[in-house]
Amino acid sequence: MSKHIITIIISSFFIAFSGLFLIVMIPNIIKLYAEGDEYSEGDDMVSRIERCDGEYYEKNYGELYNWLVLDDCKEEEFDIYWEMVNGYFDYCQYRQWSNCDEDKLPGSIEKAQYYREKVIDNANNVKFSMNQRRLEEFAEELE
Repeated sequence: MSKHIITIIISSFFIAFSGLFLIVMIPNIIKLYAEGDEYSEGDDMVSRIERCDGEYYEKNYGELYNWLVLDDCKEEEFDIYWEMVNGYFDYCQYRQWSNCDEDKLPGSIEKAQYYREKVIDNANNVKFSMNQRRLEEFAEELE
């Protein structure tokens, strides 16, 4: 008999807690939904640039690439980041294919040479001066 009373008390507690939770949350959910109509494209652009800036200055180019892709950053404001990410990608590809060359993987020498030339080309054809030093460092590491 006492087990049933304990079960009823616990069940009542959870039902009361769930009801209270819904009473508190429903107005907030409605408020958030209503504010969604006031979404500003400009605010979104600022937050995307701030996220990219953080990864860029921390030299987290892999994470920067993820943000650029996930946020679908194709606007002109993101070209500086794309240049850096693409340069970093070419550098990583060179390193990977060079490691494959050590393992005698067929075609690895040609791929390593291709990406080596791309890394050097990236350093010689920088569009944004902020990327110049880092892209040149990638090229210098190849020599």
